[in-house]
Amino acid sequence: MKFRIQNKHIFNLSELGMAVLLGLPMVTTGQAAYNHPELNWHTIEGTHFIVHYHDGTEWTANEALTVAEDIYPAITGLYHYEPEEKTQLIIRDTDDYANGGAYYFDNKIEIWAMPLDYSLRGSHYWLRDVLTHEFTHIITLRAARKFGGNVPAGYFQILQFEPERRDDVLYGYPNGIMSYPLPGVVVPMWWAEGVAQFQSNEKRYDWWDSIRDMIVRDRLTHNQFPTFTEINSFGKEGTGNEAVYNQGFNLVHFLADNWGEEILNRITDRLRSPTTFNFYQAVSAETGLSKHQFHTIWRDSLEQAYGKILADSTVTPLHFIQRQGATNSQPRWAAGDSILGFIGNAGQSYMSLTSLYLKHGDAKPEELTPGAEGFDWSPDGKRVVISHKNFYDGGLVAPPAMRVSTLPGSPIQHDPENLKHQQNCERCQFALTGSRFNDLFIRSIHPDSVEKQITFGERAKNPAWAPTGDKIVYVTLHDGTNNLKLVYPQYPDSTEILTHFSPGTQVFSPRWVDSTHIVFDYVTDYNRDIGIIDILAKKSGEGSEQSIKPKSLLENRWDERDPYPVNDSILVYSHDKTGVFNIYQRNLKTGAEVALSHVVGGAFQPELKKDDLVYSLYDSLGFNIAQLGQDEFFNDSLPEFFSRHLPRRDWSSHTTSLASEPYATRYGPMFILPRLQIDIDQSKHKTIVKPGFFFFSNEILDNYLLMGGADVGLNKDLDLFLLAEYRGFLPTLSLEVYHMARNTNEKLIYDPYPPTNSEIKFRLTQATMKASVKIPDYHYLDIDITSGIYNTYIGDHVITPFAGGSIAVEGFDYDYFKGIDWGLHYQLAGLAVRQERSINPSGSQLDVSFRDNYHNFMSNFGYREDTGTWGEIYSLFHYQRLDIKHFYGKRLSENSKAVVSLNTEMTVIPHNGLDDFFYDFAGGLPGLRGYPFYGLSGTRKAVMTGTLRFPVLRNLYKPIAQYALQDVYLGIVGQIGSAWIGNSDASFSSVSDFNHSVWNDLDNSKWLKDVGLELRLAGFSFYGYPTAIEFAGYYGFDPLSITTTETTYQYGQDVRYYWRVLFGFE
Repeated sequence: MKFRIQNKHIFNLSELGMAVLLGLPMVTTGQAAYNHPELNWHTIEGTHFIVHYHDGTEWTANEALTVAEDIYPAITGLYHYEPEEKTQLIIRDTDDYANGGAYYFDNKIEIWAMPLDYSLRGSHYWLRDVLTHEFTHIITLRAARKFGGNVPAGYFQILQFEPERRDDVLYGYPNGIMSYPLPGVVVPMWWAEGVAQFQSNEKRYDWWDSIRDMIVRDRLTHNQFPTFTEINSFGKEGTGNEAVYNQGFNLVHFLADNWGEEILNRITDRLRSPTTFNFYQAVSAETGLSKHQFHTIWRDSLEQAYGKILADSTVTPLHFIQRQGATNSQPRWAAGDSILGFIGNAGQSYMSLTSLYLKHGDAKPEELTPGAEGFDWSPDGKRVVISHKNFYDGGLVAPPAMRVSTLPGSPIQHDPENLKHQQNCERCQFALTGSRFNDLFIRSIHPDSVEKQITFGERAKNPAWAPTGDKIVYVTLHDGTNNLKLVYPQYPDSTEILTHFSPGTQVFSPRWVDSTHIVFDYVTDYNRDIGIIDILAKKSGEGSEQSIKPKSLLENRWDERDPYPVNDSILVYSHDKTGVFNIYQRNLKTGAEVALSHVVGGAFQPELKKDDLVYSLYDSLGFNIAQLGQDEFFNDSLPEFFSRHLPRRDWSSHTTSLASEPYATRYGPMFILPRLQIDIDQSKHKTIVKPGFFFFSNEILDNYLLMGGADVGLNKDLDLFLLAEYRGFLPTLSLEVYHMARNTNEKLIYDPYPPTNSEIKFRLTQATMKASVKIPDYHYLDIDITSGIYNTYIGDHVITPFAGGSIAVEGFDYDYFKGIDWGLHYQLAGLAVRQERSINPSGSQLDVSFRDNYHNFMSNFGYREDTGTWGEIYSLFHYQRLDIKHFYGKRLSENSKAVVSLNTEMTVIPHNGLDDFFYDFAGGLPGLRGYPFYGLSGTRKAVMTGTLRFPVLRNLYKPIAQYALQDVYLGIVGQIGSAWIGNSDASFSSVSDFNHSVWNDLDNSKWLKDVGLELRLAGFSFYGYPTAIEFAGYYGFDPLSITTTETTYQYGQDVRYYWRVLFGFE
């Protein structure tokens, strides 16, 4: 008598991961970020806060604790809420990056020590502003939690499976996937950022300055005033995201000014209700105004406030030199005034993606150096010095090669023996820790020239080349404080400190007056002033602390910035005394001043040459390069358009530093996310409801992550997973464990008796250990080892012979698969950083994976000589697998949103006698979509997908219940591909052998073609959750026949449908 049951498996690894990890947008693994094991961490503690910081940020950490304790009563008092535990503050300074983040469920704030230098914000004392901002986030968002402190959100998830499946597979492959949130905090982004900028009347370190006013005024001028739906969420390009901040700040001011500051707390109280998912219902309940009425009276009040300047007919003419892009700044003429250089972001989605452009006469500007953030010309106009970010490992291979002296006539004394070390500094560029600092580079203006690095790890910005050509001044950064330094371009890494400003000082845009004097603007508390320094002045201090004391040149109760010295008597600069930034010319000897420009937006960064003024003009939702002729200068004083309410400094910095303790590991809270998953099995017309949950917890410094989940179906199906991750080493180490159980009823065959049915349980357990590392700038590498065991349990059943009677069979189980494999995965990531990157990617990406597999697969039951018992008989399959995927997408033109792309996938399994249990598949959602997933299988696979995708509607901002539709894209797709069984074992011994074995097998392949349409909808749900919706239909041109033991199936020449609702498209 023979017993037979098909060996069923549930999912392969990738399908398993999709099934159990579906949709966790707030938890990310370490692959995308760099680890920093080189840092030594310390901790100081106050009454309400605990501060963790690493070496090099001691002053910032102590100042942060002082600020935090100072603002605590005012912010918590306004919202009548205090955190249950002390708030954790983390100070980081591993990159030239300025930001802060509030992890409000964790009760944790991260602050970057670098002060913010951003053209769309006014001048503020960075640490007090950012800490008050982030702590207001902590208080307002924690106070608005609906489901308590440990339930951030819940998820509703659907997996719909194709009706087609193999006989040895329980389900078809998914053709419909959904993961949709039910958030525990529901606020529009303008409100979240608005209250964080408003802070409180008692403690406010952000205020409505002239630049914020400029942004709102410009939107009114150009009829671009946003709707509520537009500023409910981020995800915009250009100045769009800043409009969320800016309009939100104005709106919260409008609420507080008209209904009192306490209305902010009352609205927050209403948002806490578990039944309130519409923010504007809470606003209406407190103001008595509908959403439309509220927006109308707000806009009317602004139009009335700006009526005077909008109606002014005396504004100076606007002559644009460069309008493409949202940011164009730092216009500077080369010697001879024939070439204009500037920093711009033409063709880019984000203002941070800037380049250096050169404009020759009336010709179109040409990009010279991508990534440039600042520059200046050499005195002869043949070279430029550029500031841009560069990977740096934090140290040099030798001490600096030069010793610097400022003695007149002998600026540099050098040691010839140390010159050789200078060339070795290039080795410092390969930095696995991933820190990116601004440094200075010199290059010719010829497009093919090579740049030469002259500073190393200096965090150098805003360079200015001396008229003598032998030195360059720049702004440097250490522990939250800027200073001025010199570098001598003839001798790289030969730097000299000029200033030692008080801690927390910000310095901007130095310019040379002559060969020994430098003007610059700076911030010490609430606004910018202009100072001057004589580099030949006597230094004060001792040792490395020796520096020159600058003098104040202009110090008023308004913002004075961007100085350009025409000579030692005439200074051209920008200020906002009238409430609007304009360009002014001041005689430093007489004090006489006239306005050169009179604009509605704002005028910045002037340069005066040949009596023509070039400057950066804010107009039409961005910064442009504009020009004004001498005969068009305003040459008069300007009236005050808006009163300036600049606060006075009401604080003092810390005077003593607290004794620190070495950082000890601190774990964050454990979060639970309920989930309800529904599996729709179209092959059996069965629906399984599986309630469950996710959980996760992070260590405070994000060195550890623990994440997992479970769900149980009403039919006792079970999903379990656990992920543990450690980021304390250069590579991220992780352990992943999965367990799945599926219950079904299957047919059993006992020859020669009739088939019988039995309840069967399939159980899969798999564990993976992985090490992953990101290699600057675009490389990812990971290595893993995986072990798995698949088990089947057959329940009690009865065999009924033909002659009558019955045979009772007791239930039993067996392992039908035991395997171990290891693999390498490499990725070269080059997708363009664009606003539409998810919905319509461009650029390129290469993924190469290699796996070496040792898989034992059950072939029969029998006598096992190794154990002397009856049991499973296994066949060992030792085989390798190579997967190559490549994507390339190109925009049809520089300004086009349409992308044509080609995606190529290839798999080679060089094992001719492999059981089909281990075959790869080429159909369905990840392959040829005109055919079912399991319809194409083999040891070789090749699929090519060509797509033309273009926008149908953009920036729609159409509200549909809790969803706001932003963009609609249509894709036209053509595919060709096949999966086949190789003629012979492929060889990896050489490239020629590999090519021969692959291409020789093509005779076994049948190439199938399909065409499809994809409709993609991008938007946000509940204001802050990205929601990507995709519907697709594919038609397979070629017929495909699949013959099994029981029947023959026909596929192709019909339409197959797919759908997804997730947090992103790719």
